[in-house]
Amino acid sequence: MKYCSNCGKAAEDSDAFCTNCGRAFAQTEGDLFNRESSPNTTYSQPSYTQTEPAQSNLAKTSMVLGIVGFFFAGFILGILAVVFAEKSKAETNGVMVSEAKTGKVCGIINIVLSVVSIAAVIITVAVGISMGIFLS
Repeated sequence: MKYCSNCGKAAEDSDAFCTNCGRAFAQTEGDLFNRESSPNTTYSQPSYTQTEPAQSNLAKTSMVLGIVGFFFAGFILGILAVVFAEKSKAETNGVMVSEAKTGKVCGIINIVLSVVSIAAVIITVAVGISMGIFLS
């Protein structure tokens, strides 16, 4: 025979709930329904702190070189932008910050555009020579 801890009514040992008030009987120690084992359980929200991202002068240089490369000496500045972006990871604990990513992407685009432009000039000159345009 057991007794309900909520209303005090007697119940059979095999009952899972009180027939009077409906409260669940604890089946084992530490059962979730046994409120007497932990009457004042409180939960706290975990705290998070936001850290400032690491600053890198090489990353900023890479970004500037990548952007300027669209207007002047794209191939050379594109290579420098990619190199500086990769070297900036050492200043930021192996993480490539957004400025470095921007510089690297702009640098790669500059390199590709330069190679395509040079190839277009070579093809144009070759076609012009084969048609006799440049030999007059």
